[in-house]
Parts: sequence; C-alpha cells; structure tokens
Amino acid sequence: PPHSHPYSQLRYMERLDRDSIRLWWQIPGDLPVDQVPGLPGLSRTRCLETIGTEFAIRARPEALHLLAECLNSLEQHLTLRLSVANDCASQRTTGTVLKADIRDNTLWIHQAPDTRLCLTLDAVETIWVVRKPAYQGDTLGIECHGVHGNLLLAIDDHGQQSWPWGEWASLLRTLQPR
Repeated sequence: PPHSHPYSQLRYMERLDRDSIRLWWQIPGDLPVDQVPGLPGLSRTRCLETIGTEFAIRARPEALHLLAECLNSLEQHLTLRLSVANDCASQRTTGTVLKADIRDNTLWIHQAPDTRLCLTLDAVETIWVVRKPAYQGDTLGIECHGVHGNLLLAIDDHGQQSWPWGEWASLLRTLQPR
C-alpha cells in the first residue's frame, strides 16, 4: 500500500500545501481541517510524513511490545490520554494506566477506573512517535495507523510537564528507531 513507504510525499502536493500543513501542526489547539490548504482528504499517515521529523518519527516495528513492557515496569503508573478512532467515531479517555499487555496478537491497556482498550496488531500498518505543540507545553504521544493511513489509536501525555526528561518522554525515546 502507498502508506507503507516511509516519508514518501504526495507528488501533486504543492509547496504551499506542505507549508500550510506544517504551520497548522505547530499551532496549539485544533483549527478546522477544511481551512488548511492540502489537509482535507489527507490521511493521518500522510499528514505526519508531511510535517517532518521534527514533529513525527516512525517508531520501531516492535514499539507496541516495548510500550506494554515499559508501562508495566514503571514504579509509578502514568496518567495518559487514550484516543481510539474508526470511520464513524472517536473516543478519548484520560486516566492512570494500570496495566498493558499483548496477548493473542492484541494490545490490551487497562486504565483506571474501569476503562479497557484493545487493538488488534494485524490492523496496524505504521506506528509513530509524535510531538504536537499545545497551550500548556508539547503533547508527546504514540500513534498507530491502519493500512489506509487512518488513525486507529493515539496515546499521549495531554501536555503534562514531561518534556523533555519525564518518564513518558523517556519511554517514547525507546520506541524510536536506532
């Protein structure tokens, strides 16, 4: 599929469109997508490829396994925001991650008080470590995208003060390619 080629750019995308997308990414908060030239109809994977490695880096193939292992090994549980999406809806929840594991080729994350997330690993085409400017500091996260470049899962610190040396930032550094 076209989204499996790292850092490839759309040939028809004009420089103005690429620059607009990069500027849009750097603005804290969310602007309406239809107001940014080049962004409507662009998959999330293509968006991350366009903004560049200052804000998004493809993670190692084993990133989700490392993520589960690291989350479980922390002495203090992290408070993270989990976002899941499909073609019809998206859901977000913020809370303490109690446990994460992979069994039967599925990532399971248990979040306090009673939230469970599951993601079938076969559905994941690309994994990204991302940084997005926010009003209270940079939001650091990991994103999983499907074969068509759509966002399946995002896990982030919701702009908490973990940048640059907190546990979440350190964990994300281990997921980056060597």
